[in-house]
Amino acid sequence: MFNDKKLPDDMGNHHIERFLNNLAVNKQVSGATQNQALCAIMLLYRYIVKREIKGLSYSFTKREKALPTVLTHEETLTIINKLSGKYRLIASILEILKRI
Repeated sequence: MFNDKKLPDDMGNHHIERFLNNLAVNKQVSGATQNQALCAIMLLYRYIVKREIKGLSYSFTKREKALPTVLTHEETLTIINKLSGKYRLIASILEILKRI
């Protein structure tokens, strides 16, 4: 539908790239969804259309590294040691209460 109801046989790399860019920019879908769409298109062309897609100037999206949800003991101590003023005092009191 996106490419004016053209058949996949009649479309080239430009049409595929335009569709994938539309997903990323206009629809703002996640990287995983973009990768899934690219895989589906590659599968369609390889097994249904019987044509390999070559020279596509579009690649799989890289996943962002997730931030850790739990800090190690050393990381926590590093953060606490950089605190000052009332925040350092609160952290010290919490550390004392933890030992009780």
